[in-house]
Amino acid sequence: MKDLKFKPNVGGDVRINSSPELRPADQQKGSPQALLAKPGTTRNVGLKAKVEAQDPTAQAGSAKLRGDVKLSDHAFSMPPDELSALLSKEIYAAFEFAASLKDGVTAFGGARVIPGSEAFEVGKSWGESILLSNLFALSPELGLKALATGQFGQDAARGALAAAAGITVGIVGTKAFQTAVQAVGGLPDQLAAATALAQAQDKTGAERVQRAVIRSGAGPGIMEAVAIGYVDARTKLQELLPDLPKSILAELETQGSRIVLPFEQATSKYIEKLQNFVHFLPRRLALTEQAPSFLAFKGGFGTLNELFEVLRTGQPVLLEGKNFWGAMDKALKGAWKQHALVPDETLNRLILNDGAARGLPAVAAAALGAEAQPAPSMERATEMANDIVRGLATLAHVPTAVTVFGGRELKPDDPSLAIGRYLVEGLAKGHTPIRLGGDGVVMDCVSQAVRKADPKASVQAVLYDHGGQLDEGAVKRQADVFEVVHSAPVHKVLLYENTDGFIVHPGGVGTFDELWEIACLMQTGKIQKRPIMLVDSDPPFWGSILDEMYKSMAVGSEKTINPDDMKLFTVVKNKVTEEDKTKSYKVRDPAQALADMRLFLAEQKAEKA
Repeated sequence: MKDLKFKPNVGGDVRINSSPELRPADQQKGSPQALLAKPGTTRNVGLKAKVEAQDPTAQAGSAKLRGDVKLSDHAFSMPPDELSALLSKEIYAAFEFAASLKDGVTAFGGARVIPGSEAFEVGKSWGESILLSNLFALSPELGLKALATGQFGQDAARGALAAAAGITVGIVGTKAFQTAVQAVGGLPDQLAAATALAQAQDKTGAERVQRAVIRSGAGPGIMEAVAIGYVDARTKLQELLPDLPKSILAELETQGSRIVLPFEQATSKYIEKLQNFVHFLPRRLALTEQAPSFLAFKGGFGTLNELFEVLRTGQPVLLEGKNFWGAMDKALKGAWKQHALVPDETLNRLILNDGAARGLPAVAAAALGAEAQPAPSMERATEMANDIVRGLATLAHVPTAVTVFGGRELKPDDPSLAIGRYLVEGLAKGHTPIRLGGDGVVMDCVSQAVRKADPKASVQAVLYDHGGQLDEGAVKRQADVFEVVHSAPVHKVLLYENTDGFIVHPGGVGTFDELWEIACLMQTGKIQKRPIMLVDSDPPFWGSILDEMYKSMAVGSEKTINPDDMKLFTVVKNKVTEEDKTKSYKVRDPAQALADMRLFLAEQKAEKA
């Protein structure tokens, strides 16, 4: 295959002092090429050829279109062989980069947040607090000495002190620490919170947060604000404590993973360890690996995508700014509870907060109970690259389809399933291929609807195996051609590639992760805009969530999305009211929605012809 000019550090060089290394245990198992040479586990029922995974840079060629499937029958964001090579290389680059870094507190937030605004200043305060927390972790005495100067923001100082106190108490003792705290003004409320943290049996998670430096998306807005606060505090620290060992300062460097976009995303000069990416999947890997804690500031679709991807892994996310997140958080949790789609323990991982003073100790406390995450490893990178190669090869052998996902936990009589069934039947009667994006009750509903409309129709499926929970027997009964992958990030890519539209049922964290990735990619021009039909239930599911999101993101003091971005969504409900006609998004009854989808598909076919 010809050189595609996609290098592991595509878009820019990694600025690091040491060469990246993955875990020794994985290095002993051989090179990426050797690991990828293991037989693939893809299951393409009804296809003659089975793709055996090899070196992704060579094997990607297998994703070329089959002779009897015309190019006009496909809808890839780039030729599948090139996309396969790009993603495979960037996945390895992401894991290598993450493995080279120390832990980072990852801050998500909007590029459109304006310098000097209240949100921007809050971001800077968080950066300052995390720098002070790092100092406490390296030397409690130096941390207290820095606070005694009175030159750091009160909110930042309180947050760092509270997060550090629990661990510091174990070093110097409660009495000595209380005496030291009183010497810098006394902070009884923070000390009380820290004492509770100190009494926790397992402090490992909290220690990781205390030692973690700042990490962001390396762009403007909030991404830069936290880095500015961190770097400015470090500079101030050098001036106030000139005898501070250089070895300490050398550890306190900012980290960033930037996405290459055609607009607005200039790289922040405050990011000192940087990796650039062309594709969102590896970029998010570099943001989330080796990260014990996550902060979501004001943002748009990209921020939503990032926070739901983290929440999906079982880790908590702190929502910074109650004025921005509060109503959205209430609407989301209310809809999830009403339809019993998400357990309370998951809902509790979304933490509303204002400011670093209470936020940083809350983040440290939440880290104590967070699920342990695997370290970056060659094996994990290999598994993802395998799935990408095989998945794109499978999609290259089938025509484009309308993809249905969400609703895995819905009850069989949920009203949204009837709407979804109507849309699927109508499309299948017109010989539009249908692809399943998930299993569960929706899989049964969709496959039955397709075969009722056209007994000869072939049902496609791209499925994520949730830790071995996938019922392979049920999949074989319901789908004629299917691919099984083993990671949520890869599954999302295969959901939107070679897809002409989406039908989305009410769902939980995974559904929202998938939905906001698709919306973000359309918004940023990474994939073509296409219909997103959100089928509604009774009581309504989607409306209140979208309404509150619009108020915060498109109408608020800082517009983190363009109001027109909401037009990507169509809510499909049985009866459209006059009020629905005033919404920021489209609202259609099932017949109108089906007509809209058919019109779009016809226009796409005409353009390709």
